[in-house]
Amino acid sequence: MKAKACARCRQCKLRCDSDVVGPAPCSRCRAVNVVCVVDTNYQRVSKTRRLMELEAEVTRLRQQNQSQSQGQSQSQNQPQPQTENQNQNQNQNQEQDPLAGLGNIGTPVQEPPPFDFASYQAQPQQQQESNVSQQAHPLGPAPAPDSLQTQYSFLLPERGPELDSANFQLTAAQVTQCFRTFSLQCHPWLDFSIPTSPEAVYAKNPLLFWVICAVSSSTNTMLKLQPGIQAMIGKVVVNPPRSVETVQALLILCMWPFPFYSTLDDPSFVYCGIATQIALQIGLHRPGLSQEFSKRKEVLEIDDHVRNGTWMACYIVSQTQTARLGLRHPIQADFAFLHHILETPEYSNTSLVGLCHLSRFTAQFTSIIGADAQNQSGLLEPYARIGMVKYFKKELETLQKTHFPKMSQVIELSFLTSRLQLLSFVLHDDIPQSPDIIELFYQAELDASALILTASERNLSRCPFHLARSVLYAALVLIKIVASPYAQQPQVIFDQITLASRTLSTAIKVPNDHAERWSRHLQQLIAIRDFKRTPSVRSRMSASLVYDTIRVLKEHLDATSPAPAPEFPVWMNPETTAGLIDLDGLNWDSLGDML
Repeated sequence: MKAKACARCRQCKLRCDSDVVGPAPCSRCRAVNVVCVVDTNYQRVSKTRRLMELEAEVTRLRQQNQSQSQGQSQSQNQPQPQTENQNQNQNQNQEQDPLAGLGNIGTPVQEPPPFDFASYQAQPQQQQESNVSQQAHPLGPAPAPDSLQTQYSFLLPERGPELDSANFQLTAAQVTQCFRTFSLQCHPWLDFSIPTSPEAVYAKNPLLFWVICAVSSSTNTMLKLQPGIQAMIGKVVVNPPRSVETVQALLILCMWPFPFYSTLDDPSFVYCGIATQIALQIGLHRPGLSQEFSKRKEVLEIDDHVRNGTWMACYIVSQTQTARLGLRHPIQADFAFLHHILETPEYSNTSLVGLCHLSRFTAQFTSIIGADAQNQSGLLEPYARIGMVKYFKKELETLQKTHFPKMSQVIELSFLTSRLQLLSFVLHDDIPQSPDIIELFYQAELDASALILTASERNLSRCPFHLARSVLYAALVLIKIVASPYAQQPQVIFDQITLASRTLSTAIKVPNDHAERWSRHLQQLIAIRDFKRTPSVRSRMSASLVYDTIRVLKEHLDATSPAPAPEFPVWMNPETTAGLIDLDGLNWDSLGDML
């Protein structure tokens, strides 16, 4: 096949007009006065490979410069001819193009020397910051000669430097790639202000540095970093530092947790509580009054932009964690939060403010409808519940028109999740059949289908954990609707549940983790019926739908059942009985701990 673009345009992924103006050079090569070469065998070099080659080349040149400097200092007392020979060799090396090897794919990449983490921890805090600040980025200014052996690589002990366990290290190229991935794929979901330089983050807070590397790296790297990060968090629990970076690190871990088996094994709710307590201690909830909470220099020097953004992130993550467990939101939206933080000019057009408005509204209606009634469960009576759902549904539409008429995908997914949580209050079994709720069931079906369809377009392995949870929640809403007399198109609903199961499979990180089990059990839930052997769950607010599903599963638990079948059909035909699942062969023990 004849090449239509020159090598330079193909490398930069730009449109080339060499096939039009040829044999003359293309317009881009002619503008920069370079040779225009059209090669059918040319293969472009990726940016990651170029960065690694550039890093290796700069490292080699700096080490060569160091050796030459040491040689010149040793030869000061020797005859002049030897000095001239050294100058000639130096001039010859300087005449060589330091970037000549970047175009050669076969150029070997040298591994940088390791970063001495143990000696770093043994130094005083001020000395640590001084040493780390001297470890410049490979593309930045050259460091001092005596620090060339302690740069370009970061090393994390798995169990602490005092134990003889294997260490895990990341090169500077890997760290740079992790920070780039976090900035592009993770940070838009929780858009608070953090330094973009890995060296700056490492100097301020190593925990934040390693958390960013863990959540934005591969699953294998994340699992290797997990023991060391958990050991560092254990020290935070014993001696909580008054650091905004520690708060940010814990919030990121709540959004992108390590793989877990069930909700009981996930420490995200505990991490969120620790982050909130540290934020309260350093006065993030009182902008402009930080001096009343601490006299420490590192606390007083926190920028107001960082303060407001981090506290808004605390509010959002806390609401997400409590809604997941069916608990009240512990942070109150007081005057300072509504009139000083949410109205911050720097965050006026960011997704962080929109998420705060949705979190505040969701916390408000879940408490009023599901926790403030004058009864033991706190849930409003059926007719009062229907009226409040209709009222808050209109208020949510007004909120959308006022604050985010044009929603980004992050806001849209949170908006659909919030409205599904509101409509879930009419899915309880005590709601009487009435024409008034047909519209609410129809809206719930539309929102659940839209959420699953939107989430299916993304790779959930890079998305926050709560998005996979929202997909599961939407699928459970559809299962509840298809079992009601208001289901209009059951076959379409079954297709959406299948799509939700496949979407959750993209979030699988390790075998038999929460995402894999959710994906596997969604199809099985279609064939299960509620026999009402125990009362329905009513006290978990919007999460009652999830915990009531667990109740239904546990009702089918039979300790004397035979060994479960190894495989279950992926698809079940709801119109016939040929595809129904054999409930006698179902492993109810594994289903009981699904969430």
